Amino acid sequence: MKTKDGIQKALKVYCQARSFHFAAQYWALNRISQAVGFKTPIRYQDKELLKGIQKKLDELLDADLQRIQDGYYPTSVLRPNLSWDAILKFPRVVVDGFRVGRRRTQGSAKEFTPRAQNYFDGLPEYYLRNFHYQTDGYLGDESAEIYDYEVDLLFSGATDAMRRLIIAPLKNQFKNSPDGQGLKFLEIGPGTGRSTQFVKMAFPKAQIFGVDLSEPYLRVARSQLKSLQGLNFLQGDGANLPFKDAEFDAVYSIFLYHELPLEIRHSVIREGLRVLKTGGAFGYVDSIQKRDLPEFDFFLTEFPKNFHEPFYINYISNSMEKLLGSYPVRPLEQGIGLLSKFQMVAKN
Repeated sequence: MKTKDGIQKALKVYCQARSFHFAAQYWALNRISQAVGFKTPIRYQDKELLKGIQKKLDELLDADLQRIQDGYYPTSVLRPNLSWDAILKFPRVVVDGFRVGRRRTQGSAKEFTPRAQNYFDGLPEYYLRNFHYQTDGYLGDESAEIYDYEVDLLFSGATDAMRRLIIAPLKNQFKNSPDGQGLKFLEIGPGTGRSTQFVKMAFPKAQIFGVDLSEPYLRVARSQLKSLQGLNFLQGDGANLPFKDAEFDAVYSIFLYHELPLEIRHSVIREGLRVLKTGGAFGYVDSIQKRDLPEFDFFLTEFPKNFHEPFYINYISNSMEKLLGSYPVRPLEQGIGLLSKFQMVAKN
């Protein structure tokens, strides 16, 4: 028991150190932006508000470690990437930060290189923008390679723990197949495949399909996860899925819906439920919404002003619980972790 407690304490120290590492780098990045005269994301001066965020961060990391201890997913989900490519991510983010800072200051949100424009054919209009003011939006190779690192800077290294909020509800729903044998999952909007990797680690024998509009991001996903079996990444639209009715045991999305106009949110839900088996699990992890944690509503209203999230205000004002409740589903689980929420329902 002492050995097990010692391991748990060591893992907690590691997670806290990792969080501090990203928080310090984000502070440095903002300092650099200020030094060169760029408009920077708003700095939150309310100490009590920041204490509240830190408390929620600690709770999320503790809950993540507890789920590892409870066997929902292996300790290896915490394994750090110590490659030179990973070590050099921050300098690359700093270099790209100058381009991001210029766009933020100028309010330039539809700036694409000729290479990115080659991907335009067949993509919906709402998607053709520099989400977060990042270079080439979701259509850039450089953007795809540094995206996960940038998001970890923003959330002090807690992004993966928030992504993993989807796993426990999935495991609870599929207790008869804890390793995923015979199960077929669909992830809508997997991006670089980070959340796909975690679900695969929890369900090593499951077959997982991922459909995303971004070919550059899927290219990174295929490269990073090429050693894993049973993964299939397809370029396509979650609002018009290339699958037959009732093909999947589970359909889920991670940080997708806040990027979509309301009508597309509905389309993605309808399509996801169409390809889901009766009794199958439909879930998501995404940003909290207004009144989920009223003390943090200030963050929700300021966030889209600084990171070019054009559909975010609409998202936080339209409850996902009510949205899903308008479809033939029944509730299973829901909860909150830091500034994210998860919900799992079953198709009737």
